[in-house]
Order: sequence, then structure tokens, then C-alpha cells
Amino acid sequence: MNETRGIEETQVKDRLRREYIRRVRKVLKSELNSRSKMLAIGEIAVPVLQYSFGVVNWKIKKLENIDRQTRKMLTTYKMHHPKADVDRLYTSRKDGGRGLMQIARKISEKIQIGEKVNETEENTKNKIKNKILEQIKNKWVEKQMHGQYPRAVQEHLIDKEQTYEWLRKGKLKGETESLIIAAQDHSIP
Repeated sequence: MNETRGIEETQVKDRLRREYIRRVRKVLKSELNSRSKMLAIGEIAVPVLQYSFGVVNWKIKKLENIDRQTRKMLTTYKMHHPKADVDRLYTSRKDGGRGLMQIARKISEKIQIGEKVNETEENTKNKIKNKILEQIKNKWVEKQMHGQYPRAVQEHLIDKEQTYEWLRKGKLKGETESLIIAAQDHSIP
């Protein structure tokens, strides 16, 4: 009996992964601008996996592989420059990132929320989400090469809101935005 459950769970995971990848590919093939594509991935593709988090026993490594596969597709469809920083993909647009939703982070949020049952649910969700986003942003800023641009923005008292306005509005095509990001990351020779 337990052996068949393991086989079924493996099949379910594979089906969910394929459906997620299919949806991401469909979004990336669309004519949406860069910001809308990132939002669409978060609204259309990520929920396929997210709804299964409490039911299917996902391993973090498996979810990280799905995130890696997503980044490969972003690179294939020229939405992410191969030498640009990965952490910047998952940083919010208001902080100079691309705003992509990280799947491995989503399950981590769900686990942490489950551990803090006594606080109000919405308050807990926001605290945990903000804490994880801040960790990703700090990881990006602390990098020797890729973190030069955000450090320069902070050190020279440049208005972050106006600096990242073009990212928040998101009216550029994915390829254009990825090249600008790569240039800011000092990734293009």
C-alpha cells in the first residue's frame, strides 16, 4: 500500500512540474512586456505548485531544480541575461530587482507560517515574506561584482524611487530589460 502511494506522489509531482513548465513557457512566448511576464508567471504558473505544498511532500532540492529550469527558460527567451545576477531576479522591482516569484522560497514561507500559529495569519505572512525578500536583496547587494550598482545607489544618496521607476513601470521588452540589468550588474564586458 505505501509503495503505491510513493509512485502516485512521484507521478503527481511530475505532472505538476510539467504543467508549471508548460504555463511558464506559454507566458514567455506571449507578447507581454517584461513586468507583466514576471507577474503572469507568479499568478498563472506558480499556483500550480503552490496549491500542492501542504499535500505533496516536496523536497527543497526538487523545487530549487524547478527554479533553475525556470531561469534557463528565462535565458532562452531572452528575459534574463546569462551573466546577470540570479538574486536580482527574485528581488522586488521597487528595490531594483525583477520581481520573479521563487518557488523554493514559497514553501519556506509556508513552513515558517505554519510554525507561528498564534499570531494573526496576515500579519505573520507579511512579516515572513518581507524578511525573506530582505535576505535575498541583502545577498544581492553584498556580492562583490553584482552588488556594485545597488551599493552606489545607497552610498550616493540617490533617490531609489526615481532610479527604479523604469522597473516598476515595466514598459520595456524582456530582452531590453535583461540587457540593462546585466549592464548595471557589470556583467557585460
